[in-house]
Order: sequence, then structure tokens, then C-alpha cells
Amino acid sequence: MSAHPASPNTVLANALTYAEDVLPPRIRSQTPERVVFTVGTQINGTPHIGTSLVQALTFAVAARVHVRFGLPVSVAFGALDNAPHEVVTDPVSGHRYQRAYAQAIGEEEIRRQVDVLYGPLFKALSALTGVSYGIETYSEQQRGESFRCTWLRVLPRVDAARWWLAPPTASRTSGCPAWRPDAAGRRSTPSAPACTWKAPTAR
Repeated sequence: MSAHPASPNTVLANALTYAEDVLPPRIRSQTPERVVFTVGTQINGTPHIGTSLVQALTFAVAARVHVRFGLPVSVAFGALDNAPHEVVTDPVSGHRYQRAYAQAIGEEEIRRQVDVLYGPLFKALSALTGVSYGIETYSEQQRGESFRCTWLRVLPRVDAARWWLAPPTASRTSGCPAWRPDAAGRRSTPSAPACTWKAPTAR
């Protein structure tokens, strides 16, 4: 009898037949009434082919999930008008200040660009797949009650949240070291946040 080498399949991509195969466990455990696929893009000029490909795949996966599970589906397009337009460094403090596209060209122009640059593709994808979609800019989202309530809940825990809200960099000059060398001279993360920030009390 000859022995054949065997190796367990530990690569997720090789264990899937279709992209939506990752969803059944969650759908069965949570039994949602509908599924919304969110795809976001920075609004800072004409989209390239990679951006359009991701958007097209989102509609395609949504359509397959609808057929496979019989659930209502839709696509939510997040138009990220907070994309950086320009960054200015304060020569005294070294702090960097960012001006977003929404601030530079205005929300009305952002909406016009979304309609012109993304509208035709979304309408075509929706017609081909039967999947509805909605568009919301980041400026619109952050004015919503859900966004504001979430932010207020984060404020008292900002010391813990800042590591993923705004990861520090090695060149930071605010007195809060982002990295420190270990015994071998390699970078290592601090065991605790180096800076503290006291949340304002409500009045």
C-alpha cells in the first residue's frame, strides 16, 4: 500500500466554492429580515477600474445571496467626502491639519460628482441584478442620530478607542510616543496608551 501525503485545507479561499459561502453560519444564527451590503469609496476624482470592480462584485454577491437565501438585499454606497484634499503642517507645533473634499468643494458639488461618476454604473448594476441601492455621503452620515449617539458612547473610552480611530505614527511630535525600541532595537507597541485624554462632562 502506498502512502500519499495529505495536508489539511486551512486556506479559507480554497475551502469556499462561492464568496457568499462565508455568510450561512451568520445568517442561520441571526435570522435577519434583510441583508445590506455596504461599499464605500473616497470621493476624490474619477474612479479607477479597481473601484468599479469592487462595486460590481458587491451587487453580484448581493444578488447571489438573495437567490440562495431568499432574503431581501440591497447595496448601501458610502460616498466618503471626508477624503483628504490638502494637509497643512503647523510649523510651530508640528501638528498636521487636514481639509476634506467636502470642505474644499462643498457638499453640493460632492453630490454632483457622485451622480456623474457613479450614478450610471449603479443604475446599470441595479438593473442587471435586480438589487436596489442607496447613496449616503459621510457628511450626511455623521449628522445622523445613530452616528452621534455612537460617538458620545465612545468619548468616555477614547483612550482605548484611539488606537484604532487614529493609530499613532513613529514621527508623532505631540509628546505621545507611538513606538519604543525594545532591547534589540526593534519597534514595539507600548503596553498602555502613553497619553491620556479626559472626556468632557455633560452640562
